[in-house]
Amino acid sequence: MTQAENLKHSYKGGSSSTVGKSALPQAQKSVYHARRGSFIRKIVTAVLLTLVLILLFFIGREWIQRNEYQRTMHQLGEHIADFRKTSQTLPTREQMLKFPLQSRIGLERLTYEPERILNGSLPDTLLAYSPRLNFTFLTSGYAVLDFNGQVSWLDDAQLAEKIRGRDRHYNAAILQEKTLPKTTSGTD
Repeated sequence: MTQAENLKHSYKGGSSSTVGKSALPQAQKSVYHARRGSFIRKIVTAVLLTLVLILLFFIGREWIQRNEYQRTMHQLGEHIADFRKTSQTLPTREQMLKFPLQSRIGLERLTYEPERILNGSLPDTLLAYSPRLNFTFLTSGYAVLDFNGQVSWLDDAQLAEKIRGRDRHYNAAILQEKTLPKTTSGTD
């Protein structure tokens, strides 16, 4: 065989050795399938890793947002406690909005109702809460600040129950104040 024929034969997948014509194409096919399978596995692995990283990014973003609201509520609770120590009252909403917090969350977005806290209120009475935070991967809900400074995360039903409990206590106290004491008359 000439050198040109040898090159032509090896280019077509042949060889100048004594290997049979049917064995060589079968070996090439198995190498081709193995390489294709390896390539597909690499692509699938890369796609799955990308999806996991995207998922972790969104979960992390939600976790950071939730913690930011809870941290803001904790700072607010500390400022309210300091205010109560000096003035013996709760700050008004206007005074609360002036607290210097280290947060990107504006205090004007919070629901703060100090007028609903009366003497004799329980320590776990609701004082302030964030707007509802809707999450895809974490539990949606509210960052809540209690009268005693405790910060918690509540869902819709838990917050509604806490509001009902606070309002029940508040309404009972208001009704009790407005009820006139019975006077006894001397003529029975």
